[in-house]
Amino acid sequence: MDLVVMGTKGATGAKEILFGSNTVYAMQKVTCPLLAIPSQYVYKTPKTLLFPSDFGTDFSKNPLQIVREILHQKTCRLDILNVDFGISLSEFQMQQKCFLREYFKAEDFRFHSISEKSVPEAVNKFQEDHLVDLLVMVNNKHSFFENLFFRPVVNQIGFHIKIPFLVLPPTGKATTAHNGVDTNQNFHSSYPKDSII
Repeated sequence: MDLVVMGTKGATGAKEILFGSNTVYAMQKVTCPLLAIPSQYVYKTPKTLLFPSDFGTDFSKNPLQIVREILHQKTCRLDILNVDFGISLSEFQMQQKCFLREYFKAEDFRFHSISEKSVPEAVNKFQEDHLVDLLVMVNNKHSFFENLFFRPVVNQIGFHIKIPFLVLPPTGKATTAHNGVDTNQNFHSSYPKDSII
């Protein structure tokens, strides 16, 4: 299986929630890329892809090929977004940033850094200021990704998108530390595993 495509209407009766539990469950279980498409989305050729990252993933072991293929075939631009928490990147994170620069060197891409209190706020802010057609994230345990989804609705900061969401499966190393400091401090909690987003 090369790709799973799911339509999603979100949770019943919760208008502000994007994904229901079935979609979230699939995101956590599938071993290939998953494309989640909001029910009201009208297709258009993607021109800009947004890829939020804390550079804490070993990208050499993750399936980024599908992203490069989209960029090449659709003549898109890739915006790589890092949230600035005021902490310098570790040596590992710098290595991953360099890997991305080399990996996408033949494509149109840009690095961005935004100072926000959380990743969801940064993503929302970037979408407000820039045209984004597709959101891409790597689903790695112990990264900010899983904490976006397994959290009580009452504590939801507001991770709401109206565009397709491409989730890449976890296959490589992930770390949350910037020089030994956990940058997921805005996400960590004992979230119930049956929570919806």
